[in-house]
Amino acid sequence: MEVLDTTVVNVSLPHIAGDLSATDEATWTLTSYPVANAIILPMTGWLATTFGHKRLLMLSVIEFTAASFFVGDCAAADGDAAYNDTFRFLELTFLLMLLYS
Repeated sequence: MEVLDTTVVNVSLPHIAGDLSATDEATWTLTSYPVANAIILPMTGWLATTFGHKRLLMLSVIEFTAASFFVGDCAAADGDAAYNDTFRFLELTFLLMLLYS
């Protein structure tokens, strides 16, 4: 799923940059994916042990859904590229927690 999501963002990056009138800021959308992976991978095992696999899975699904909603809502948020990048980062973070839990 991560490779598919990265591919989707990579293909849509010119459209993201054009719609949000962003140039260099749009590359942070793609850069946030490996950064989120490096941060969440070591933490997921500890979180699953501490809070339980079932709770982590349920929390990840809820948070991923919420982050996905806000990414979709980005067009209505005054075209702010930082808003899009932040929620893309959170979306991937919760997706990774979902996959690794």
